[in-house]
Amino acid sequence: MNYYCLEEFPVLSESYIIEGLGAEYKLHNSGAHTDIRAKTSFDGSTFMALLRENLGDVTCMWAMYRPMSILDWHTDPGRKCSINIPVKAHPAAKTFYRKRFGGAMYDVEEVKYILGKPTVMDVTKPHCVFNGCNDERIVLSMSPIKASFSQTVDFLKNLRIESY
Repeated sequence: MNYYCLEEFPVLSESYIIEGLGAEYKLHNSGAHTDIRAKTSFDGSTFMALLRENLGDVTCMWAMYRPMSILDWHTDPGRKCSINIPVKAHPAAKTFYRKRFGGAMYDVEEVKYILGKPTVMDVTKPHCVFNGCNDERIVLSMSPIKASFSQTVDFLKNLRIESY
């Protein structure tokens, strides 16, 4: 399993969605990875406190993908999984995993996001983001620093929340 969608979780509240849509995004280059990000008040939410209490250090940010752009195949340095909540995404915005089956040939698996709901991704495996539309894709992204994909999924599968 490369990802796990938390379909039973509530949709992210409108106030956070509005924040993400209006955030001031800046190009960030960490050396191994470049992204476009913004700070978020979600970092102080009850949900983030629960994550930190159960999974250790967790960071949080808004991520923006430019229109008609590709974040090429990569793994994420400094984290083992991410919890992503897309708040603005066109059907042509896709995330894929790949697995080699011979030579330069790969099988790909599309991540099935639900707008406004969290999906846990194993970012130790090669994946890419393709935003094949003329609009930005905006995602609230949380990063448990030391918790593995399976630890994060196991914790969240059993968590029952009504809001964030």
